[in-house]
Amino acid sequence: MITSNLYVPDASVILKWVFDTPDEADRDAALMLLNSWVAGECEFLLPSLWLYEVGNIMGRNIPDKAPEFMEMLIDYRIEEERRSALQLPSARWQSWPTAGSRSMMPSITLLRLSGEARW
Repeated sequence: MITSNLYVPDASVILKWVFDTPDEADRDAALMLLNSWVAGECEFLLPSLWLYEVGNIMGRNIPDKAPEFMEMLIDYRIEEERRSALQLPSARWQSWPTAGSRSMMPSITLLRLSGEARW
């Protein structure tokens, strides 16, 4: 499943799908990417630790809602990668939305919108 439309959203991206704060940097881009995935326009491959990272932050920040949101995210049934990013062929870190033209993209685009210090 290696295509130029493959994205690897990290915990900071996944959390932007859940936390609805208007001042959240790049939240619109994260939601746009999720909508593209739902529409079948791209593929996702989640890092194997996403459950622990996202669950820990939601459990700490919204403990009453965390089980519901985690179940929702799990129900998406997004494929999980069991290998390290260093083992992925042609893997390179690239930022959204300045990924460039499709012809310039590597076979796998690793996606990181922003690492939020508060999380």
